[in-house]
Amino acid sequence: MSRFFPPSEYVDQMQVSLGLSLTPITHADYCDAVVKVQQAGEKPLNPVHLHEVLCAGDVHAGEFRKGSVHKLVGTKMVERPLPRHTSIQKLMYSFKRAYRAALRGDIPSEIVNIEAFAWQVAATGRCLHPFQCGNRQLFLLLENHIRQAHGLPWRVDVLDKDKFHEFRSSYIFHNREHYGEIAGAP
Repeated sequence: MSRFFPPSEYVDQMQVSLGLSLTPITHADYCDAVVKVQQAGEKPLNPVHLHEVLCAGDVHAGEFRKGSVHKLVGTKMVERPLPRHTSIQKLMYSFKRAYRAALRGDIPSEIVNIEAFAWQVAATGRCLHPFQCGNRQLFLLLENHIRQAHGLPWRVDVLDKDKFHEFRSSYIFHNREHYGEIAGAP
């Protein structure tokens, strides 16, 4: 078992907090991903490999999305404000640098503490939405990896939506060349 807590306990709490409905197989995949994070110590995890474990039952696990993502709003399908799929590799490079810095404890001067930095790194990953599914859970696990490396307790929720929406608006503005028409970029 893990040295921190039973992975199934964390997955059960996350399932309730995020409103997820998991099959027994998907639940087991999530538990396997939690074990990987718990065993990683301070060593950076590869987000693609962790996604393969987390979403093992999905045929596209570990593959970056290859197009835009749409959601149903009322009766219309609307494109979600996400970076172009052709920009994911470049933006993931920046994400990985920030993730490694957070694991090392190299907190930028404008950020208050490691908890805030861990949240910001995870929020950046959620803004990227590099995979077709499982992004929120993946980046929550990576936030917890950073927290764990600094002796902080794990989170099972994804902080306040308003704070995330404010962060995402700023992220889109600063990276608008990767978003296209949705962000007003060419």
